[in-house]
Amino acid sequence: MPAIAIREVVEEAYAADPQMIASAACDIQGGCARVILR
Repeated sequence: MPAIAIREVVEEAYAADPQMIASAACDIQGGCARVILR
């Protein structure tokens, strides 16, 4: 899938649920914390 298509999908999803970005950020931070604490 071309990058522009992925961007369009993400933009549509964000428009439908703006909280999605904050949730994704929490998931990424949690994953990073688990990797660092190993």
